[in-house]
Amino acid sequence: MIYIKKKYDNGIEVNSEVYEDEFYSACPICGKEVNLDREMLIHVLQEGDMTGTSFYCEECSRKKLNENINGDVESNFSNSFRENSKAICKLIEQVKNKELQDSLFIALDTLSDLIGDELHK
Repeated sequence: MIYIKKKYDNGIEVNSEVYEDEFYSACPICGKEVNLDREMLIHVLQEGDMTGTSFYCEECSRKKLNENINGDVESNFSNSFRENSKAICKLIEQVKNKELQDSLFIALDTLSDLIGDELHK
């Protein structure tokens, strides 16, 4: 049997039996109760940080995962576009027809604005 011991300021000490299905955490986003299963408990014990460990509820976990994935995709796409735009600009500068060159720069600028607008929605 495993127990939890709590000592209060007034000197009273309380010992409570603990069962595996009684461990829970509160989601740090919405506060919903999250029951901790065996794997979660093992993770906390291996990490050794009960006060600094948070468990998200299923709904908040999905939202957080989607935000991280979308943020990474947007960031990678934006960086890639910026790098490629520099190369495209160098190619456009080599176009001898000034009118065509201007049109290509305008098209690239428009594309850049459209991508920026989409990424910041």
